[in-house]
Amino acid sequence: MRLLVLMAAIIARADAVAKGRRLALGESLLIGWRRFPAVLGALVCYAIGAAVGLVLFIVPGMILSVSFVFSAYAAVTDEMGPIEALSHSWRLVRGHWWRTAALVSVIGIIVGSLYSVVMVFAVVTMLLNPDVLGGVSVTMPWYVQFVLMPVMGALIMPLLYTMFIATFNDLKLRHGGQDIAARIAATAT
Repeated sequence: MRLLVLMAAIIARADAVAKGRRLALGESLLIGWRRFPAVLGALVCYAIGAAVGLVLFIVPGMILSVSFVFSAYAAVTDEMGPIEALSHSWRLVRGHWWRTAALVSVIGIIVGSLYSVVMVFAVVTMLLNPDVLGGVSVTMPWYVQFVLMPVMGALIMPLLYTMFIATFNDLKLRHGGQDIAARIAATAT
């Protein structure tokens, strides 16, 4: 529950930054708490839809996963209910599915690569520990568990949400035609 409230708060904060507004930490947490039921509902519906699609055949699951990926963002930023957020995400991605799939994949690769670097560091650190050679049960070093992993999470997760907000807002602009209007207005001056 706390994780979803935090997720909604980070989405609200990233959306405020994208729109050039300031949102205090307390305000973003309040938005996260208030939007928690809608985010939970949207994510549960997203998971069920993607799972059913993957069980039927892999392709429908991939289509649904990409099409519904912005449902939690719509639930927070546009204050929609779960089903309305799924429909909104579907409408935004329609016509831009391949572009969205590519962007979501690139974002996933970037985040996965950053976490992989940390995990490789942790494994190398464990293997260099002399207790490993003696057959003693070894755990991840404390500085990796309690310092490096939380710091990486604190840096990577806002980056992830910010990249998704940028993609979500880009799709909203493209869907509404405001991107073309802005380009025309820029060339007219």
